Amino acid sequence: RMTTRVLRDERVEADRTLAADLACMPGEAVIFIERLRIGDDEPMVLDTAHLRAELFPGLEAIDFEQRSLYDVLESDYGRTVAEASETLEPVILTPRECALLEVPPHTTALLTRRLTSDTDGTIQALGHVKLRGDRSRSIYKRTLDSSADRSPDPTADGTMRRLPRPPGGPSDSPRPAPHR
Repeated sequence: RMTTRVLRDERVEADRTLAADLACMPGEAVIFIERLRIGDDEPMVLDTAHLRAELFPGLEAIDFEQRSLYDVLESDYGRTVAEASETLEPVILTPRECALLEVPPHTTALLTRRLTSDTDGTIQALGHVKLRGDRSRSIYKRTLDSSADRSPDPTADGTMRRLPRPPGGPSDSPRPAPHR
């Protein structure tokens, strides 16, 4: 079972890059949420989100240890995620991220950068999800015509499972997932 610990939940000002991503003006108020996802008592995912404060007044007061961000956006604000543009890339974690995820320095992770929009095409959020490379795997399912990709959200409760450590192997070395 996955649990969530909120590390930061605060109002910040959008810099030029963030403002361009969120389709707002530099200096505009943005809500920044940083969460650590924990599975089987082991940190697995570092998840950050930036959202325009004007679209979600009071969002920083929500308890995101108990509620899903996208559920809150839909139920409390009437904004349903309709589209997401994602990129995936390997990254080397910063010293702070390594400490939070309890991995050795210079550990790699899989970064998912996700820009979501609602049914009206309004950009809702920019998210960055860093998955520990030694404890994660991505599964993709494609339709025959390749027109629609489906992938389970690795940060949703219950969809991510910790991969076992190999006996006697270093904890930071990459390894294939076990066969089932």
